[in-house]
Amino acid sequence: MASESGVYQFSTKSEYESLLYIGEKLVVDNGGNHSGILKDSMVALKKEWHPLLLKYHEATGGNELTVRVTTRDGTKKKIDKNDIEY
Repeated sequence: MASESGVYQFSTKSEYESLLYIGEKLVVDNGGNHSGILKDSMVALKKEWHPLLLKYHEATGGNELTVRVTTRDGTKKKIDKNDIEY
């Protein structure tokens, strides 16, 4: 949930492909086969719940996936299973 209306920064760090959507909009494109890479993007959100969809592909080798949001006040927060409602 966006606690306030404003601009938020979302990031993924992953080995191989990770795509983060808010609603139907692709927000972070960290696609392709690669070692751990951090990609981020900023998006304006209204104060309300927003559906997140994360598509992740793992090939060979290690596995790494981190999803973060930076709030309006600059606080960086890792998004984990405790933040997801389903």
